[in-house]
Amino acid sequence: MIEAGGLVKSYGDLQVLRGVDLRVERGEIACVVGPNGAGKTTLLRILALLEWPDRGVVTYDGVQATRDNAASLRARIAYVPQRGHVLSLSVRNNVLFALLARGIPAEEASLRADEALRAVGLYGLRDKHAPALSGGQKQLLALARAFALQPEYLLLDEPTASLDPENAGRARKLLREYVRARRAAAVVVSHSMSEVRELADKTIVLVNGRVVAAYAGAPDDAALSRLFA
Repeated sequence: MIEAGGLVKSYGDLQVLRGVDLRVERGEIACVVGPNGAGKTTLLRILALLEWPDRGVVTYDGVQATRDNAASLRARIAYVPQRGHVLSLSVRNNVLFALLARGIPAEEASLRADEALRAVGLYGLRDKHAPALSGGQKQLLALARAFALQPEYLLLDEPTASLDPENAGRARKLLREYVRARRAAAVVVSHSMSEVRELADKTIVLVNGRVVAAYAGAPDDAALSRLFA
């Protein structure tokens, strides 16, 4: 499972997280919602071990993350930022590069790359130069790369924000199926309540760097309206 306890993070005089607690079980998707500036992306980056809190701890399956063990823990994590980053390579080689960098044997990496590209609908563009893709296609490529890595933990920041409804639905279905089939744990930051309703096993509401509410499943619109009033 993923656990965070008492996370505090500041940038200069700006305190972004103010004692955030989080727990996500295996086989579970937790959605994090809140207004702009609530600290959602900072929380996700700390969970991904890309940033470190000023205070508080992050643990994966009971192992506390430190700078000494961060590399081994990151090998079990896939983090997808809001804007999918691509390398100046073909679409297929973008996925292959990530797999080979993780030490996956070449033959297995090739199979995984093709399977992931088919799953997100990019296999027909596998030889295209990735920087020439549209914004939505780059996001699909980032998702394909994440699924191909077969992580135990998925951390996704607005994963379908740039996708059309058909591809957004495809991506959410893939995420649900992956988490259930592999007993992975996922944290999804989202502004889309339709996405939260479709994905969330639990919802954490973050406002001004604090968890102000937590729900099993997705909260209704009236509950959120009261919180953000």
